[in-house]
Amino acid sequence: MIEQMSSLREQIQDALQKDGGPLGDVPSWHYLGKIPADSALIASDATTIKNIMWNMVGLVRKTPLLERAISDLSQMENTINKFYRDAYLTDELLGLRNLVLVALITAKAAYANPRSIGCHFREA
Repeated sequence: MIEQMSSLREQIQDALQKDGGPLGDVPSWHYLGKIPADSALIASDATTIKNIMWNMVGLVRKTPLLERAISDLSQMENTINKFYRDAYLTDELLGLRNLVLVALITAKAAYANPRSIGCHFREA
């Protein structure tokens, strides 16, 4: 383990010394968005996602509610991804995109697991 860490450190140091670093010259960011990201819209979508997760993918999970949550979150994911492509990139918008992705992954995982384990109870 120590040998691997030492080797890795040497590789990193070599990469940093070559050509200005491992990435070379990184071009400046180009803002390609056409519309500003509306903070109120982002906050509203985030609240909707949180409510879906609390009410439909919470501690007591029912199959019909999980199906509805997956449907609603999938629709929101499509809408948010379109907004993400069209709007100026902001930290709030990145957070919203990540929030809907994690929520959808969590809902799909809960749906795929019919067992009651830990603090989650699954009703048929």
